[in-house]
Amino acid sequence: MLTLRHKLTFGFSGLLALLLLVGTMGVLLLDQYSSTLEKIFSENYNSVVYSQRMRNAVDNLDDIAQQALSSESETFDSKKEFLNFENALLAEQKNITIEGEQQYVASVTSLWAQYQKDYQVFLNHQTSPKERRLVYQNVLRPNTYQIKQLAQKIIDLNLSSIISVDGKVKEKTKSSKSAMLILLLAGVVLATGLILVTTRIILKPLQIVTESAREIERGNLDLTVPVQSQDELGQLAEAFNAMAAKLREFRRSDRAQLFRVQKTTQLALNSFPEAVAIIGLDGKVELANNLASQRFALQPGIDLLKNEHKILWTLFQETFVTLAPVKPKGYDRAIQMFVNGDEYFFLAQTVPIIDEAKLLNGVTLVLTDVTNLRRIDESKSGMLSVVSHELKTPLTSIRMATHLLLDERMGPLTAQQLELLIAARDDAERLHRIIENLLDMSRIESGRDRIDLKAENPERVARDSIAQYATAARDQGVQL
Repeated sequence: MLTLRHKLTFGFSGLLALLLLVGTMGVLLLDQYSSTLEKIFSENYNSVVYSQRMRNAVDNLDDIAQQALSSESETFDSKKEFLNFENALLAEQKNITIEGEQQYVASVTSLWAQYQKDYQVFLNHQTSPKERRLVYQNVLRPNTYQIKQLAQKIIDLNLSSIISVDGKVKEKTKSSKSAMLILLLAGVVLATGLILVTTRIILKPLQIVTESAREIERGNLDLTVPVQSQDELGQLAEAFNAMAAKLREFRRSDRAQLFRVQKTTQLALNSFPEAVAIIGLDGKVELANNLASQRFALQPGIDLLKNEHKILWTLFQETFVTLAPVKPKGYDRAIQMFVNGDEYFFLAQTVPIIDEAKLLNGVTLVLTDVTNLRRIDESKSGMLSVVSHELKTPLTSIRMATHLLLDERMGPLTAQQLELLIAARDDAERLHRIIENLLDMSRIESGRDRIDLKAENPERVARDSIAQYATAARDQGVQL
């Protein structure tokens, strides 16, 4: 993970690399500039050489003309010198680099064209010696001098450029390279110092702000960050102090509001006739009314696991796992307590506290006083048992008497008597079954018997139920 120190270092390293790149490019440009100047010097030198060749060619042509004046019978070859002059002039025309050089070259070109024509007239055999001498003195000699003068001017112009620029350029180039290297080294040193200083200047206030934020995370809202500058870091410190002040204000208002909410909630819980406690996800009591605190020792902060009534922890775990309410299944799971010598029974149930995201936030534990209901239920069960037993004894005698009479052991019966005894026997048997069912229910409720559940055919169960009332239905004229 890149820290701010790394990011700043990388950023300034990029600046340093850019500085190195610019410096290197500057040195390369100076080298290129030096090469360009050397090329210019070379071109000036070549112009001097070309102009000197033109002067030499014209001098040689003038010598040939003088020889032609003194010896009319000889033939002199001037083509080589003409070619040398043409080549030098052509090269110079392609090597014009200085201001004013173009005019001199144009004048030389114009004079040379005329000079060639006059020279051909001079060498013509039809020209008389007198006319040849006049052409030489009046035309060739002056043109030769002018061409040499123009060529010399081209030479002087290029030599002047070389002499005036060469030393200065070399000195300037050398000093520029030295200055560039010095600046490059100074830039590297300054950039390195800037990285160290800037990193320290930026990171120190940030470290202070970070430590202050951690203190706020721990709940310490009374600290302030010192504002040492008015730059972005100073603005950050001011914003941080403003945030801390707002948090302190919110904490005061939230504490007051929370106190009011807790007081109202506590009063609401105390108004319940049941013992009510709010259990957190860690199994500790968060809120409890007076009845829960006094009767079951469910004070806030108490671990439910350590409560003497283990059934409460069992119900909490079941709700925690299933996220569903757990209701009491009977009075057999009631919690028995004795208060001032009086016996009390409480049934516990748990309700999950679910938020909008369907997440469990806690469990509400409700303990309802069922003492009176349990007593009523016990009275009902006792009365049912007593009544069933009291009815069973005379019913047994009635059943035995009807069976003896129907067997006609006591004498023969008339048809009407037989019909009445059969009806009495059926009613006695039905009453016996009712009493037996009541006794079975009493034994099941008391725990002496258990219900044995098994699969049965619904049709057979329905037929057996109908058969119990078939006789009475037929007596009433109902067809089954």
